[in-house]
Amino acid sequence: MARLPQPGGDNGAWGDILNDFLGVEHNTDGTLKDTGSLSAKADDADVVHNSGAEAITGTKSFSASPVVPTPTASGHAATKQYVDTAAGTHSVAVKTSAYIVTPADEVILANASGGSFAVTLPTAIGSARAFSVKKTDASASTVTVNTTLGQTIDGGTTAVLRVQYESITVVSDGANWFII
Repeated sequence: MARLPQPGGDNGAWGDILNDFLGVEHNTDGTLKDTGSLSAKADDADVVHNSGAEAITGTKSFSASPVVPTPTASGHAATKQYVDTAAGTHSVAVKTSAYIVTPADEVILANASGGSFAVTLPTAIGSARAFSVKKTDASASTVTVNTTLGQTIDGGTTAVLRVQYESITVVSDGANWFII
């Protein structure tokens, strides 16, 4: 039976003992024997490695949830918690005077109790966002929603919010804004 050399013993015979041990699983050229116990192990091409790019197909089951970092690109994986949090968050801007909407905005709460003012939408060209503007005060002052670059809102040049809690939500068709 082949064995490994014993430290402190086998003086002068280490090479022979080690070669006998390796000879159990390896051919003389160093490749694995077809009949050895290691030959039944997975080929390197058939295993998932800790680094490098690899395609993994089929359904996989994990005994514990894999760690998924915060996604930074559209093709990255995301956890359910990340998606739930991102979907449940709204960017809300509270304004009391003229305001130019940024692409990061989503909801603009406009308080015109100090006087009428305008909220100006960004360009509709290339916009994939929806924007909501709501008048929150009960004054007679108005909130006018303007466009840029000659664009329209439902065919008009502006939309005017006159009463408390009146609101509009607009989306772009790539050229103009539409109230939904």
